[in-house]
Amino acid sequence: MSATLSVHFEKRYPDTTIRAQFEQETTGYRATALFGPSGCGKTTILRAVAGLVRPETARIDWQDECWTDTQRGLHIPPQRRRVGFLFQDYALFPHMTVEQNIGYGLPHNADRRRAVGAIMERFQLSGMNRRRTHQLSGGQQQRVALARAVVRRPRLLLLDEPLSALDMNTRQQVRRELRALLIAANMPALIVTHDPLEAMALADRVVVMKDGAIRQQGRVEDVFSRPVDLAVANIVGVETVQRGEVLDITNGIAQIRVGTAVLRAVTREPVGRIVDICIRAEDVMLFRGDPGRTSAQNVLKGNVASVYPEGPLFRVLLDCGFPLTALISKQAKLDLDIAEGESITALIKAPAIHVIAGK
Repeated sequence: MSATLSVHFEKRYPDTTIRAQFEQETTGYRATALFGPSGCGKTTILRAVAGLVRPETARIDWQDECWTDTQRGLHIPPQRRRVGFLFQDYALFPHMTVEQNIGYGLPHNADRRRAVGAIMERFQLSGMNRRRTHQLSGGQQQRVALARAVVRRPRLLLLDEPLSALDMNTRQQVRRELRALLIAANMPALIVTHDPLEAMALADRVVVMKDGAIRQQGRVEDVFSRPVDLAVANIVGVETVQRGEVLDITNGIAQIRVGTAVLRAVTREPVGRIVDICIRAEDVMLFRGDPGRTSAQNVLKGNVASVYPEGPLFRVLLDCGFPLTALISKQAKLDLDIAEGESITALIKAPAIHVIAGK
């Protein structure tokens, strides 16, 4: 028996065509993020998997069961696919209590009461049975909506921008909770998001989309640290992307001129090739003065161009012969006493620099 969700999909609109082809494991909790800017087709794919959109050309299989096959004219309706759908606005009923919202659509019997009670305990909603939705925080509303989706024991969870309805502070808190809740549900999930932090926090795999097409897919850490091209680097939010030239390659380590600096990186691009280097801000370590012996092959002297808070971290923009961005904790900022105009040393390991062939 095949233990995958397999999606081959094409939906045509007057001004665009959305195409997708990917697979996801369906044993236990596995999460794939459909990731990209607004309007790239993520939600259309999610709704097609749910059976809410009928594409012109598609084959969607759940394990050994075919849900959609346009060649054969086969389309299994949403209720028979047994999926749970968490909508962007949660779609809770304001006139119902928490307990009534979670149990909506279930038969009114003892099994319903047991199932609702168990799921409320699992999702930390015990004691809120009689509350109305307006009496709940944003995080509590999300837990109610997710509990309602899970209580029916679906085979697959579909989440459409699950944190977008929350303010920034609540979103940071709920993001941490949501993955734990999804793991507790022990179900595979497809998650639509345009937020890189959300994709990295919730998903194991990511499908990056732009203009209705998949540009890259794979493990989250691989895609976000090693984008296949500049378009993907921009979508996944690589902070430093600069053009350079390969000067030399020795023992597999290339020297690449970037601005007035020379970086060492791992690449197979030949000498003389124009390339683009990608450096994620969290891979840049900052030191005062001489860091001493270090395994990092890139030790760059620089000046702080600006520093400003970004959530619980601080973003530091440096001039190291080229613009370089680092992300540091509040404590690191205090320990280093970082301020605009100060001199600083940046360390970057050669494998942390991703090299893309220039065009």
